[in-house]
Amino acid sequence: SRQDEVTAEIARRAEILPPDEMLAAIKEWWEPLLRRARTIRMGVGGNVRFRIGELDMIVDFPKAKVREYAGEECIYWYTIPADLVSTNIADHEIDWSNSIFLSMQFEVGRSGKFNEFLTTFLKCLSRDRIEYVENWYAEQSDQTEDAEIDDWTVQRRCPHLRADLTKTGKIVDGVLTCALHDWKWDLESGQCLTTPGHPIRASRIVETASAAS
Repeated sequence: SRQDEVTAEIARRAEILPPDEMLAAIKEWWEPLLRRARTIRMGVGGNVRFRIGELDMIVDFPKAKVREYAGEECIYWYTIPADLVSTNIADHEIDWSNSIFLSMQFEVGRSGKFNEFLTTFLKCLSRDRIEYVENWYAEQSDQTEDAEIDDWTVQRRCPHLRADLTKTGKIVDGVLTCALHDWKWDLESGQCLTTPGHPIRASRIVETASAAS
């Protein structure tokens, strides 16, 4: 019943950009945003691959770089029609969650759990949106406060979604588990065992003998 609308939408899509022009356009657009999005970059914590028509590229979130894919290990990979992306570039569409993902005209795979930081970035492809969400993340978390849990001093707020680890955290054999979403950390290294990125600050409490009176 809505086929005429679908046909009209397809007809208004932009001409498909050549792969080198598409890569250059996305690089020029996204790299300045990535440099401003430190919390998001560290939250994604790896490479994300985009196959867009003849273009095969990755976004290296930790290094804030967009480049051609060269066989790197990726934590997410998308396949998206080139005409949709070319239209987004032409329109400078800042919310790909609406313009592409709600169209259901894409494929996606991932290694590990869902990463909300990646989805957030693809919703915030403008300087104003990136600054807003980075400021929001900063306001949600006091990164300086520590707490004692069993024999460890750890940052009080969970690096995932800022839960109070004095209420949700449990330590067994040097591994901290946040009960809110069952995320885990190796406290000796601070490494997150659930997904790349999201390191935690932790140190073992060293008991000292009290001086003899």
